[in-house]
Amino acid sequence: AELGPGSLIGVHEFASRTRSEGVFLATEPTLLWRLSFDALDALAARDALAYAAVCRLVAAELCAECDRTKWRLGSILDALHATPLRDPLPRAALRALAAA
Repeated sequence: AELGPGSLIGVHEFASRTRSEGVFLATEPTLLWRLSFDALDALAARDALAYAAVCRLVAAELCAECDRTKWRLGSILDALHATPLRDPLPRAALRALAAA
């Protein structure tokens, strides 16, 4: 997946308190902020409102991801159940196209 400015990496890990197994590659100069679980726990102890704001940001990202997934699944189901616009191509024609 390609992420843009302001994207969050690790929202699932934040929610489940696990470490990411992913490898990420920046395609252009990037500023990256890292928050350890210890730093998040310290923030929660020091400033509950700031920690709540982080939690709301993560929840919003997770909800947006769920919405994108619902849209993709809906598109797939629409395609599976759609009426074909024309008759299917014969297998011989498909083989000929693949061999070309």
